Amino acid sequence: MSNPNTYRLFLSQRSPFARRVRLALKRLQLPVEERIIDVFGDHPELLALNPLGMVPALRTPEGFGLFDSSAILEHLDDLTGAIWPKDRSLRVHIRSASTLVTGMIQGTVAFFQESSMHDAPSPFWMQDHHDTILRAKERILLLPRETWILEGNLTQAGWDLAVAVEYLELRMKKLAMPATHPIIEAVMALARKSADFTSSTPRLT
Repeated sequence: MSNPNTYRLFLSQRSPFARRVRLALKRLQLPVEERIIDVFGDHPELLALNPLGMVPALRTPEGFGLFDSSAILEHLDDLTGAIWPKDRSLRVHIRSASTLVTGMIQGTVAFFQESSMHDAPSPFWMQDHHDTILRAKERILLLPRETWILEGNLTQAGWDLAVAVEYLELRMKKLAMPATHPIIEAVMALARKSADFTSSTPRLT
């Protein structure tokens, strides 16, 4: 029987959006029961929680349903105050960087779907998604270190970047982030100290 004080997280192991929520819940040491699903299957419990049928979806201990990874992180910040910095200007800066990174992730998902799930992929949309990823990648590498790492720890934007690095490597290796770039090296070194991060690395098999 489930603990009534436990969160229930519906996720796909390959979803970068589910992974960022999964890692946040672990870092915050909140009790969570994970439901790993095939997003193309039939999941009445997920649909009852999220009629869009998408992951991540989070059931709170009170029985509320939250979906969209950013909305879930806002809830966790409201609950704990530990997702975003308390300093207002720093919070705006790091949240903006997080949005940039998650936008790049969305572009990667869209590129993969267009290239792999259509009989005749659109060259226009393939190029559009490619260019979006490239622009985001270039901007990310220009942002200062404190965007990603504060006081020796990854910010939420830093965790998002670590998730994006591995997802881009998985789906669009030709556009992978440069592993030897000082920011990427530092972010990935910190992320890989986390057993939760290394154990959740997405794989095609």
